[in-house]
Amino acid sequence: MTKWLTLCAAAMLALMFVACDDNEKEDLDIDTAGDTDVVTDDPATDTQTDNIATDEDTLVTDDEFVIGECTKIDINDIVLAATVYEGVPSINLGSETIIDKFSLQFYIDAATIQTELTVGTIDLASDANDNYATCTECALLFEDYDVEGGAIAKYYFQYDGTLDITEVKAGTLESKGSITARLVEVTIESGTYLSTPVAGGACYEITGSWDTICVPDCTDKVCGSDGCGGECGDGCEEGKQCNEDQTACTDCTVVHISDIASNIDYPSVYEGTVVEEIGAAFDDMFWIEFYGAQTAGTFDLAGTNYIDCQWCIMIVQDSSDDPAALPKSFFQQTGSIVIDDLNAVEGEMGAESKGRLEGVRLVEVTVASDYTSTPVPGGACITIAEAEWDTMGGTPTDEDTLLPDN
Repeated sequence: MTKWLTLCAAAMLALMFVACDDNEKEDLDIDTAGDTDVVTDDPATDTQTDNIATDEDTLVTDDEFVIGECTKIDINDIVLAATVYEGVPSINLGSETIIDKFSLQFYIDAATIQTELTVGTIDLASDANDNYATCTECALLFEDYDVEGGAIAKYYFQYDGTLDITEVKAGTLESKGSITARLVEVTIESGTYLSTPVAGGACYEITGSWDTICVPDCTDKVCGSDGCGGECGDGCEEGKQCNEDQTACTDCTVVHISDIASNIDYPSVYEGTVVEEIGAAFDDMFWIEFYGAQTAGTFDLAGTNYIDCQWCIMIVQDSSDDPAALPKSFFQQTGSIVIDDLNAVEGEMGAESKGRLEGVRLVEVTVASDYTSTPVPGGACITIAEAEWDTMGGTPTDEDTLLPDN
């Protein structure tokens, strides 16, 4: 079964440690008005046919294409989001109510995302870089990018230009650099990623710069995050967490879980309510995932990982795509799950069971695209004081079905 964290992704878009780490060209979700998507029950045979400006009169080869006059724009607020650099165009490219986005992507080859950068000047019009299907340094503009629906009205890809990387953090994608380039409107073929210029399409001459090299900051801090994936001081002992000011270690946050019940569409996933508010004024999520054969008993949760856990306890703090939300994921570190009774479905967990959690502590984690969970250095922790459920209902007995004589 697909991990529940993926199924809940719409509520956790800010957890980009899950969303954008596939080892292939970035999924542009090439959907526009007029697309015909053919979907079957078998993912292996699903196909998509994208009718994006397919009028042959509007498409030209690279040799035939003649660039027109370009509009000069700046790319602002360039940041590194997971493995992709993103920025904001200084003007609206299309609708005033739908966002536009700049994307700068790095690849080793068409199937492999780059994991570290080197200092140098890169020609964006080189043989490899003249098409999105083959580029190793790829600059794009997305016009009218519907974040919720995934549709993009128009694509723009580099025609020529220069990418100048002046400083890097060794072994990472963090860098200082700038870009000057002309981007022209293109179509991008679904599946092959071949980009084709659109005759008479718009052109933008872009300039932008960035500095994404993280500088650790532990000034007046004795614990907690250094802001760059490291930890300040000696850290806190197990079962403790750093306070908000990062000046002392305190006990883990204590929560109670209520209203635990099986999800109506995914019976092997049980959801509950976090009684206490553990973050800002956004909803927190709690769930238990059951995998494989399930029997009554007491099972140790220590030493497990989200990638292969049989019983998976997760809390997501501030689970919202609101820009003001700062979601955090917490996964089990210690404790036990007790299953007192269950009505298994083909040996696996079904909607009816009775159980509880005992002594469960969760620690803040990141979750990679392959579902591997990794504790956050200096991260927070949560102790679950109470979490029990009984969804067994009641099986009618003979006495329940007997009617009184009168």
